[in-house]
Amino acid sequence: MITDLQKASVLKRISAYLLDFILLVVLITGIAFLLSVILNTNQPIGVITQKWDYCTEKYGIDPMYIYSDEYLALTSEERAEIDLKLQEMQIELYKDQDFVIAWNQLVNLSMLIISLSILFSYLILEFVLPLIFKNGQTIGKKIFSIAVMRTDGVRINPTILFIRTVLGKYTIETMIPVFLVLLILFGNLGLLGTVILAFMLLLQIAMVATNQYRSAIHDLFAKTVVVDLASQMIFDSPEALLEYKQKLQAEKAEKAQY
Repeated sequence: MITDLQKASVLKRISAYLLDFILLVVLITGIAFLLSVILNTNQPIGVITQKWDYCTEKYGIDPMYIYSDEYLALTSEERAEIDLKLQEMQIELYKDQDFVIAWNQLVNLSMLIISLSILFSYLILEFVLPLIFKNGQTIGKKIFSIAVMRTDGVRINPTILFIRTVLGKYTIETMIPVFLVLLILFGNLGLLGTVILAFMLLLQIAMVATNQYRSAIHDLFAKTVVVDLASQMIFDSPEALLEYKQKLQAEKAEKAQY
């Protein structure tokens, strides 16, 4: 065990990340399902489905049809006729107050469920468990014997771990991209959203590749570094680190006398 920085290998970090990511996705899915039951998303879905099926039957057109190869093979006149029906169907749907209310309710509930399920999952896997395991270890980090400490060699505390998890991983690295994807899908950002997502990805890669600790955004915010636990000394406080260094200097000075 030595005081010099012993950064975790890339292979260990990637392996731990992949395992933690799989566990995170599983937990998010389970919590999202539970929240959907508690918040009763079936109610607005039922209204939307009923109105949608009625309009589909009335106009004789399924909006999903426009994405099929069969639609693309139609002549321009046939496409124009289908597009006109689709516009009339959309106008009727969005004039239906019950449909609009149910749609807005479903969108709001979906955003809430996504946000809470991701937040709860991060808190469980990236905050609570590391507090139990100590040294910032998630399940993946514990299995591959890597840990998280402050860049000065001191053990992280709950405040630093919370900043690393909630501000770094949850807010910046997860929720901002998630909301950008949703805005892109709903057509509010389009190309701009794609450019922002690509920029964030490149920024993350650049940070990991160029900074001395090979740290991602969440580590830079919390001023932490991922290390190899088997060879890295982690101190409980700055005072303990200083005391140990003074002890080493005293031993070195004593040996120099002989």
